[in-house]
Amino acid sequence: RSSEDIAYSPAVLVPSTAELKTLLECASSGVVRRFYDHLEHLVEQEPKYTEFARPLFTLAKEFKVEEIEGILGQYLNSCVVLE
Repeated sequence: RSSEDIAYSPAVLVPSTAELKTLLECASSGVVRRFYDHLEHLVEQEPKYTEFARPLFTLAKEFKVEEIEGILGQYLNSCVVLE
C-alpha cells in the first residue's frame, strides 16, 4: 500500500482540536516514537478513534513525518472536527 493510498478522510471520527494539536506537536518534534506512543495511548483510552489512527500508525512506522503533519493539518483545518 503506497502513501498515496493513506490520506485524510472526513468520514472518520476525529479527536478534539486540542488532541490534534498535541499529536501534531509530537510529530513535528521529529521523534516518531513519541508520536506513536501518544497515538497508541489515545486509541487505548478512546477506541472510537481507531479508524482515525490507523493510517497515522502506518505512516509513523514508515517515518513519514511530513505526511503525518499534512493529514493532521487537514483535520485541523477542517470544520468537521467534533469537540
